[in-house]
Parts: sequence; structure tokens; C-alpha cells
Amino acid sequence: MKLSKIMVYQDDNAHCVNWTTYGAHLAQTCGARLDGFFIAPDSKHLGMIDETLRKAISQTIDQSTLPSQIAKKRFGETMAEFDVKTNFTIAHEEASVALRREARFYNLVVTGQPDTAANDMQDEKGALSHLLIGSGRPVIVVPRDHKKQPDFSRISIAWDGGRESTRAFFDALPFMSEDTVVEVVTIKSEDHSRPFSIARPEEVTKMLADHGITATHRILEAKGKRSGHLILESATDHKSSLIVMGAYGHSRLRELVLGSATRAIIMNTDIPVFMSH
Repeated sequence: MKLSKIMVYQDDNAHCVNWTTYGAHLAQTCGARLDGFFIAPDSKHLGMIDETLRKAISQTIDQSTLPSQIAKKRFGETMAEFDVKTNFTIAHEEASVALRREARFYNLVVTGQPDTAANDMQDEKGALSHLLIGSGRPVIVVPRDHKKQPDFSRISIAWDGGRESTRAFFDALPFMSEDTVVEVVTIKSEDHSRPFSIARPEEVTKMLADHGITATHRILEAKGKRSGHLILESATDHKSSLIVMGAYGHSRLRELVLGSATRAIIMNTDIPVFMSH
């Protein structure tokens, strides 16, 4: 596949180097540039202070110890091993503004799996939810400890016939080839929240066949299990190297909140997840 620009979200997470490396391998393969993007918390505690005094205080801080500069140095060290054009941006504004605006000008965003689910899948800047639900761009979420190169040889597609899964499928299609083995997974929910008749997974396999891609479809009965865990189990059975699915979310008190299945998969996956909203 051919991409021109990939954004990789940067933070002070110790595992950030893993998803940066994943993004670098992908950029090198696709002939794309890879841009690091960091939301700086450096001066937010000075926000209520007079502007002149704030600048004076900022000038006394050892800049090399700031999280943004540490992240920039780490990004540079990681990218030195790759033949990829790069840039590193430090944004001094709210994630809800900066991430949504900037991510929209990239073919793809790469970010990492959160450390905990305690804060509804969001770090203090709400970065992951804004990228997945607010940016309008496909996002690959890389597990914290994942150190393998991008692999699109075996893919599980979570398909329910809805807008989100349709968007994810077509966004991910360029990453598939005749060498890719795909399993399309559809879950029959017990509460009939989405009529099974609209899913038509066999049509997805036919479309993949038209592209020369080997695909089968699998229908799973919920039987009291949560859909997120069923999708993960199915991906394990298929020996998948990537899960493709729609990112579901809703608005709560002006915040973007990810749906339960989306959260379950992101927090528990041990393989990258390709998501679109």
C-alpha cells in the first residue's frame, strides 16, 4: 500500500517506543513520512498566572527535563534507525482541539494501548478517545508490549454491517493483499440491538474475493459473553496478526467516551487493532 503521512502519538509512557517503532516500520514499508505529535502539559499549571510572570518562570525551568523534550529526544533516537522522513510537533493546547485538527491531515494514526481502564480509556488529555472518535482518521492501536513489525498476513474483521465497521473495512482494505488470509466475524447478539439480517458477512467475503483475497466468515452466538471478548477469542483461534473493527463511542458531558466492546478489545488485545469511526 502507498501512504504519504503517518502520525504517531507521543506521550511519556515507557512503552511509547514500541508503538513508535511499529509506526516507523510501517512508514518505511509504505514510503511515508512519520510525524511524532506530543500534547505538552509543561506549562498548564502556570495557566492562572500573569503572562509576563508565566514566561519568566518558564525560562527558569530546565527545558531538557520537560516531558515534551524527553519525548522528542526518545523519538529522535528511535527514528535514527530508520530511513524515514520525520518531524516532531509539540502542541501547547487542549487535546480535543489539537489532535482532532492535526490528525485529519494524515493517512493513518498510530498510538498505543493505555496502561489502565480506570479513567475510561483516556489519559489526562483524553488523547485516545479524541483520536479514535474525533479525528475521522483510521487508527492502529498497538499493544504496550508489542515489539513485532507490522504484519497484515492474517486479519480478523469484526463485522456487524453498521457504518463504523463498514468504514473500518474499507479503510483497511489497501493494507490487504492476495497473500492475506481474512476471517470475517459476526456476532449474533442476544438483545437483538442490531438485527443480524443487515450484517450479511457473506457479502464481505465476496468483495474480498473480488480483490483476490482469501476470506471466510464466521458467525458467533453471544450466549452471555461480551462481544469484545468473543472477537478477541476468535482472533486468537484464527492466529490473526491484526484485528479490524469499527470504533464505537458516544458523547457524555461534552467528552468522547468509547463503547464497551471497543474498550474491552483495546484493553485486552495482544495484537494491533485497526479502527475507524
